[in-house]
Amino acid sequence: MKHTQAWFIQKTDWASQLPPDELALMQEYAIPLRKERGDYIDLGQDGQNRVYIVRDGYIRNIRMNMEGKRFTINIIRPGELFGAILSVPQAERADEFLEAMSGVQLLSLDGQVFSDILSRHPSLCFSVLQILENRNRRIETRLSSLLFKDVYARVAELFLAMNFSHGEVCPYAFGLTRDICLTHQEIAELVGATRPVVSSVVGQFLKKDLVHKHDGYICLQDLERLKRVSDQGACAVADARPVS
Repeated sequence: MKHTQAWFIQKTDWASQLPPDELALMQEYAIPLRKERGDYIDLGQDGQNRVYIVRDGYIRNIRMNMEGKRFTINIIRPGELFGAILSVPQAERADEFLEAMSGVQLLSLDGQVFSDILSRHPSLCFSVLQILENRNRRIETRLSSLLFKDVYARVAELFLAMNFSHGEVCPYAFGLTRDICLTHQEIAELVGATRPVVSSVVGQFLKKDLVHKHDGYICLQDLERLKRVSDQGACAVADARPVS
């Protein structure tokens, strides 16, 4: 078990800066956790004093409005951290929570232990700040898209962003090496639209051969045309010609 925990920690880029004695300290206090797709990560009570390190998989940071509509404000990626001292999400907010997008492997670490390690390694502090800055930049990009792009552009932008950062190896070989496994409801929550609207948009993408679907996977067929749609929106879909 200890070997597995150390391997988890060493897979993160920021932790590779730590000397062996500090890695051993993290290993001593770290607890491995596993979450399945759709599971919630509860940060109440005990979680308020712990830092979580994502070893594998993706986690959605979801916010819900007063009408119960869910919107994904960010995706936490492998190697990133959240929880105590990192302010993602605010544990006291009843309308904000975390959900596993796939099978997720985590390490749970005492917040005070992590804080002490940061105080001894300023370069590690800088790496953690970079992670948080990148996360904030992604949130700002999503908000900008909501304000200035139509739903066609937002869906295309999402597919392009997820293609190599979140996609899996495509078993069907539709011209690309990656695909995306998301339901229409999950896409709707990621782009700030309703499920029927997203179904219509994906249907247009299928009709124009921008994507394929197979066994729940969305396989991206034409990255260049999808990029035009992400820039220009619905008009670029109308102008697209199916591949003959």
